[in-house]
Amino acid sequence: MRRYEHKMDSDDIVDRLRYVAGYFDIAGDVRIEKGTRLCVSIDRPLESRANLMRIKEMFGGLVLPATRGRCAWKVYDDDAKRFIRYVKPHTWIKKRQLEVAEGV
Repeated sequence: MRRYEHKMDSDDIVDRLRYVAGYFDIAGDVRIEKGTRLCVSIDRPLESRANLMRIKEMFGGLVLPATRGRCAWKVYDDDAKRFIRYVKPHTWIKKRQLEVAEGV
């Protein structure tokens, strides 16, 4: 994680990771883009943009402009691997997807 590590105690960090893992379980995806780039993304309604911005602060990446009432956060390569390492222990539904992506 990036900025939050020095500002929060470990319980707060775990709570945030669980929250992000819940978001990922609901609307996240892992894939390979352009043949070689590992990509983790979360696609949500426009009303969730502020939450996606917080995830961006934690893990980097970018929040894509809204289209059709939705917005998305994406992170690639090393930042995607860091996201997987921190969030995977807290996922339920998509844990296997993250395990497979770890091997890429």
